[in-house]
Amino acid sequence: GLGDVYKRQNLIKGTKKSYVFELTAKGFELDRVIRRMKKKFPEANEKSINLWYRMAKRNINGKAKGK
Repeated sequence: GLGDVYKRQNLIKGTKKSYVFELTAKGFELDRVIRRMKKKFPEANEKSINLWYRMAKRNINGKAKGK
């Protein structure tokens, strides 16, 4: 589950990166993730959000494919 993703990525709960992972894991699309992030972290950088979103997607999809 999400716990494994957190461990693999060394995510710390409450950080911007972990929040992106959390939202992505819930199945949110990128634009929704960006909106949520800007609400919670107004200083968040869209480039970073994009990057984390792609990483999260890869992680979650890898897991779903039964790796």
